Amino acid sequence: MISAKKGVPHAFFTIPISCVHTGYDLQAVGKNSFEDIKTIKSVVKNAKTAVAGGIKIETIPEVIKAQPDFIIVGVDKKILKQQQQKCNK
Repeated sequence: MISAKKGVPHAFFTIPISCVHTGYDLQAVGKNSFEDIKTIKSVVKNAKTAVAGGIKIETIPEVIKAQPDFIIVGVDKKILKQQQQKCNK
């Protein structure tokens, strides 16, 4: 979890894009990046935000609520393989 701390120099937050990624290990225990994006957006005013990891059909409402500027979505290899097999028939 990211926490917004007072007294941090403004120059520290002069960044063009801030991306928060939740890896498989954290997803496995129910964690996601959506609250972190909200925290970043409340502190960093002149940067775009991006979220990656844990983006699934079921999490779309949470993603929309977090309002990231960019959503980075990967491909589930199992689903991709199934789709490729369908196309090759």
